[in-house]
Amino acid sequence: MTMGSFIPVQDNKRSSAKKRAVPKNNKFSANQFELFNIGISETIKRRKAESYAHVLLPSGYLEANSDFHQVYDPFFVDDPDLKMSKHRTVITLPGFMGSILQYSRPVDIKKELNEHFRTTHPNVDSSLTLSQIRKIKTKLLEVGQAANLELASVATAYVYFEKLALKGVVSKFNRRLVAAACLLLASKVTDTKGTEMRPLLEHLDNILETSSKDVLAQEFNTYAALEFSLFVSPNEVLPHLERILAHLDMDKEDVYSTKVFYMGVN
Repeated sequence: MTMGSFIPVQDNKRSSAKKRAVPKNNKFSANQFELFNIGISETIKRRKAESYAHVLLPSGYLEANSDFHQVYDPFFVDDPDLKMSKHRTVITLPGFMGSILQYSRPVDIKKELNEHFRTTHPNVDSSLTLSQIRKIKTKLLEVGQAANLELASVATAYVYFEKLALKGVVSKFNRRLVAAACLLLASKVTDTKGTEMRPLLEHLDNILETSSKDVLAQEFNTYAALEFSLFVSPNEVLPHLERILAHLDMDKEDVYSTKVFYMGVN
């Protein structure tokens, strides 16, 4: 007589699935919770994370004499009166004073103004010139008009950009990207009617030639370089806003209403 026994064969997949299945009463044992948490921890460890530690630098808030928070002068970086060359002849007569400007080629005037800017702004990166700053600001205004932004947003972007230039963050090579990030941040803070990001990014790409991917990647770096301080004083913004309105040759009533609206919002 032959005796034998039969052992049922279990499907490995079904068996492991049953082990991982949640009990019907949805209650885990202590051991199951521990294994579950370990699994989540291992998954998080394997996931690649992006660090911004390299942009988080000491800001000097606790220092008594910190150079990080000097008073910002909206006329210091881009002096509106700095337009002509210094070569002139002054004529003084009884009850009369006049000056004669010698003819200079635009290229020579541009070179002279840039040299003057370099000597009076030693903290600004040596590769960045006054003519580049002015051209970037003109481009930002063009983007602002194309994207239908508030003019105060453009003026605020000017403040951000000049503050970063004084800190040595802006150079000839990254000026377009930093300026685009400044306008993106300013639109989020000051544009009361709301701004759609996609059209704004498209205009930045077309006018400033900065891709949306690069601008979004630069946004947090610019935010950190501004020491996470995006709300600026009206005294810092209004001079830029007034120059923008004068450049656009707006009517006095429109200028007044724009300034009153900005002061009311802020």
